[in-house]
Amino acid sequence: MAGVRLVLDVDVVAGNEHTSKHFAPGLWALLDRIPRDLWPSLLRGDCGFGNEPIMREAEQRGLAYLFKLRLTANVKRMIERLSTQREWTNAGQGWQAKESLLRLEGWSRQRRVIILRRRVKETWRYLRMRRQASKHGLSSMWARASTSTNYSVLATSLDEELASSASCIAIAAIARIFF
Repeated sequence: MAGVRLVLDVDVVAGNEHTSKHFAPGLWALLDRIPRDLWPSLLRGDCGFGNEPIMREAEQRGLAYLFKLRLTANVKRMIERLSTQREWTNAGQGWQAKESLLRLEGWSRQRRVIILRRRVKETWRYLRMRRQASKHGLSSMWARASTSTNYSVLATSLDEELASSASCIAIAAIARIFF
């Protein structure tokens, strides 16, 4: 949990109960039991948490959140649309950031999203595809993979300006834990 050394509560459940749907009732019950001044300042989660029930409940409780989104078709369309635009903000550690609004299927309203991207260094990959390798008289071969860009999209209720260097560094640091 990104270096956190404090555990507020532990629920031991069956191995097939690991999704946000199973986690949420325990979280909300915990928050109901403790005073508001002891609540976390940010609810952070992977792509399993970027769904309407979790975000709606956090919003109703006034609890800030930051969740990674799955790269669904609609999220990919937004990335495509924004990827060619200029004025991405330097978020540090090789990341660039841009913000937008997005309403996905199943969401009751638009929500703020932060799109993060970084160029991936040129790498080598091992090709096992017989057709490509056989062209060169080999059973397998190493090939140079093209340079690509990694994208991550975060849904958030945070209202910090993306341009502020402190929030960019924090967002980039948070994004790194998801990879």
